[in-house]
Amino acid sequence: MAIWQLRTAPADKFAPLAPTEAQAMSGTFEARGKPLQWKKRQKVSVFQEPKKKAALPRADVSLLMSGALVLNQKAHDALGPFLQEFGQLLELDVGGSTEYFYNVTNVVDCIDPERSEKRSTGVIVKEAFREGATPTEPSIFKDPRTVGTRMYVNLAAKERLDSLASSAGLTGLEFVELGEH
Repeated sequence: MAIWQLRTAPADKFAPLAPTEAQAMSGTFEARGKPLQWKKRQKVSVFQEPKKKAALPRADVSLLMSGALVLNQKAHDALGPFLQEFGQLLELDVGGSTEYFYNVTNVVDCIDPERSEKRSTGVIVKEAFREGATPTEPSIFKDPRTVGTRMYVNLAAKERLDSLASSAGLTGLEFVELGEH
């Protein structure tokens, strides 16, 4: 079964979002496979390179932190019902508009650490998935070994998300094929 990494388009194509230093240091947006509890709606800003003459456009699905997505209202309307099956959508304030932080809470132990390529520090660079360990039903999931940085989809979920995003004309969503296992 093929597996893809679900992520946002590169930050050089669309403007990413930026947490405050306090949010980054406190782990407010650490999407590590567990539900998050916020006492209030978090505020984030759009990041623009100070030396760029033209500001990058916003995407419908934006980068804030690795391993998570932020959806504007259009993306939330199109993808939200499907995404909520595998995680939570938390309201954000982005320049006065409501957007949604997507935190995947569906964790599946499916990466084979022995067959995966790793850095000398043990960080997995290229995943090898265990035979029969990934979901067969449409699924968005994380693995405990890469939980803080990566989200995965199987073929059925990729096709569903592709269809929903295409029908709504969404920008900013990207799938990177990781190969067969």
